[in-house]
Formats: sequence, C-alpha cells, structure tokens
Amino acid sequence: YQRRVHGVFFFFFFIVKAFIQKYITTTSHKGIGILYFYSGWIGGFFGFILSIWIRMEMNFQGLAIVRKVKELNFYNHVISAHGLVMLFAFVMPVAIGGYGNLLLPSMY
Repeated sequence: YQRRVHGVFFFFFFIVKAFIQKYITTTSHKGIGILYFYSGWIGGFFGFILSIWIRMEMNFQGLAIVRKVKELNFYNHVISAHGLVMLFAFVMPVAIGGYGNLLLPSMY
C-alpha cells in the first residue's frame, strides 16, 4: 500500500513539474493564451460559487443565510463581488487575454 501511494505521489509530482516547465516558463503566445484561459476559468468558478450563494439566499423567505452573518448589507456586497469577479476575473482574462493571445496571432 505504501509503495502504491508513493508511486501516485511521484506521478502527480512529475505531472505538476511538467506543467510548470511547459506553461509557467513559456514565452509562446499559445501557452500564454492557455494560461489566461485557465486563470479565467478559475475566476469563473469562483463567480459561479457566488452565484449559487445568491440563488440559495433568494430561495428562502427573508435573508436566511445572511441572518447568520449578522450584517444585512452583506447580501449587497456578495452581489457586487459576483459582478466584479465575473467581469474582471472571468470575462476579461478569457476574452482579451485568452482569445487575444491564442487566436489573434494565428490569424495573421
């Protein structure tokens, strides 16, 4: 059992090492565009979590989840954070960084 876990750890380590060597240190426009897509989708996932939280809050009468936080203005903060995260952490990296670095140099 220990040998198998040890092997899985080293397999994961080599995958991460290969990813870092290939993408983090790249100067290629394709690699940079792929990194923008990755970071954009991570930001989109965080915005999606905020969206689910907003939908859960609207599902109940009153402010069911915010009532536990003791700050009623927190709901407005979450809606504002959702908008900013989706715009600046998802749409901008994917649209400008991802498509701009991945597709536009290939068109010329």
